[in-house]
Amino acid sequence: MRTRLLWLISLLILAGPATQTAAGEATPAQLQTLQTALQEARTRLNLTPEQSAQLEPLFRERNAAIKAIRDKHAGDTSRRARMAMFREARPVQEAYEKKVRGILNESQIEEWEKMRKEAKARIREQMQSGGDPE
Repeated sequence: MRTRLLWLISLLILAGPATQTAAGEATPAQLQTLQTALQEARTRLNLTPEQSAQLEPLFRERNAAIKAIRDKHAGDTSRRARMAMFREARPVQEAYEKKVRGILNESQIEEWEKMRKEAKARIREQMQSGGDPE
């Protein structure tokens, strides 16, 4: 159960705030969040321009898919709905991770894993203090 909770937390972290409105257009705040996350990845992972160009659409697609799943289950806080959301989101996240690993080199993957652990810790703190995990 703990593993599932940590995976769900990482999913929320990686999904971040939704990147599109219901009409499919990103709001200025959402674009800023996306750009900030991408810039952190560029800097910390020392991405080449080619890698950055490959990762950005993956990030956007993954976030849109996760948002659709979250929207589908919005308002239903039952355990069943949370588990359904988890089951639907898992293949999306796994496919994203597989694609990202295919783009990054070994040292970049190690740093990416560190970034994910840091983000999980931040989310865990926010959740424990009653804040929004986004």
